[in-house]
Amino acid sequence: MKRISKLLSIGIILLSFASTTYASEINTKQGLLSDQKQEILSARKEALELAKEGRFNEIEKMPILKKYRKLIEQNPTLLNDEFFTKTDVANDKKVKEKLSEITVKNDETVIVEMEDSTFAVITMETKKNDSQSAQTLSSNGSYGVQYTTTSSYSIWNFPFDTVMKLNTTFTTSQTGITINSTDASGTTANFPDNISNISTSIIQATATSIGNKASSKGDYQYNLFGTNGVAISTRWYNATTNISLDGFDLYYIYYTPSTTWK
Repeated sequence: MKRISKLLSIGIILLSFASTTYASEINTKQGLLSDQKQEILSARKEALELAKEGRFNEIEKMPILKKYRKLIEQNPTLLNDEFFTKTDVANDKKVKEKLSEITVKNDETVIVEMEDSTFAVITMETKKNDSQSAQTLSSNGSYGVQYTTTSSYSIWNFPFDTVMKLNTTFTTSQTGITINSTDASGTTANFPDNISNISTSIIQATATSIGNKASSKGDYQYNLFGTNGVAISTRWYNATTNISLDGFDLYYIYYTPSTTWK
């Protein structure tokens, strides 16, 4: 009788363990719990407000950001949750609508705010290619000097973030503006985000008459990976940088850099 009791006890313990394990598996397959979704949504709203104030470094230091990045690394099946896979900032139609009316000029930062509090940030800055010169230049330069203008598009699909960059190096002279090269250095993505098929090129190398513009472009394939390494969602981004020639005088050349993302 005692042996039967012991066997029954062991059986009950094993059954309880199996039930707990099974419930855990169900939760993982179902995705995030409602309180986790609410916690992330609150964090997205907080991150958006920090971005509006230009406090981007503080977003990266948010403890909840690290918490959910680690949770997803340990439980990659959570990536199948629509709370991550169907955010507005990764929705092609919604992003296209937002970007259709946005042109960013030099020294500007534009927050592309989505309804679900995910967001993107577009910036542009131009710097002299001189290790001694750290200042950002807006609309004029000396002759015979090389500059690099950087157009940046950051996706904040909390708790993930991705940045794509189009760097355009150009030289000023008394005959106008000449683009020398382009690249995408500085482009980065945090798991499960991924950027692939990156290419940059010169569209129009020179601007020699007032009102003309030299142009470059960049193409980027943004992927949100699933548990099997296959993209759950994919979107192509296209960046264009224009450097308009505005005028000359005895000492300076005047120009206006601008950028669009599609």
